[in-house]
Amino acid sequence: MNKIQLGILGLALAMGAQGASIAIANASFEDNTPAGIGCGAGCTFQAGLMSGWTIVGGTSEAGTWRPGAPGFTGFFNIIPQGLNIGYAQFGRALRQTVGVTAVAGLTYTLEVDLGQRKDLFTFASGNGTIELVVGTTRVLATGTTPASGGWSTYMATYTALAGDTGKAIEIYLGSTATQMGNFDNARLNSSGTPLEETNPVPEPAGLGIAGLAGLALAGRYLKRG
Repeated sequence: MNKIQLGILGLALAMGAQGASIAIANASFEDNTPAGIGCGAGCTFQAGLMSGWTIVGGTSEAGTWRPGAPGFTGFFNIIPQGLNIGYAQFGRALRQTVGVTAVAGLTYTLEVDLGQRKDLFTFASGNGTIELVVGTTRVLATGTTPASGGWSTYMATYTALAGDTGKAIEIYLGSTATQMGNFDNARLNSSGTPLEETNPVPEPAGLGIAGLAGLALAGRYLKRG
């Protein structure tokens, strides 16, 4: 292998090892302006309003929520990203299949901020759940339970196996029948090196030898002619 070939291989391996951000539609739930029910100073929410995401289980308890104008802390102390959040409660969920499919050998990392309403335990028993789904494999995100009015980043990680190549990658933001899920600032990235790069298909040695032998015979025949 010459220097040029070694350089190209090294570049490919370096690119494969770097992390790459994967696009998520409406990742921070800012694409919509809720114009539904008022809930305080600058606070509105609208069930069923959700660009880029599919609402699972019925639209009556999931949608886009603007918890208040900047400085209003009736529900949360801060909003992690922008003005809006997504909510899914009492058995509903938000799901999105991203635009890339799994590649064996790459590690996929999902991060989503999970919030706890200040009035949570008046209406529900806990916060929502976050999952990274690759094909039929579901990985539950884990993190530190947020304090009242606060947020915590939950993370799920999965390394795709050989049989996962080409399978869909999905983000699932859900809730049980007694939970109120509040979500913001979803991020997804991949890292590592694809298996095809770490395990290249070897060139058949026999074919190479046979090819050289054929060229040698052809050269002798031409000299005789």
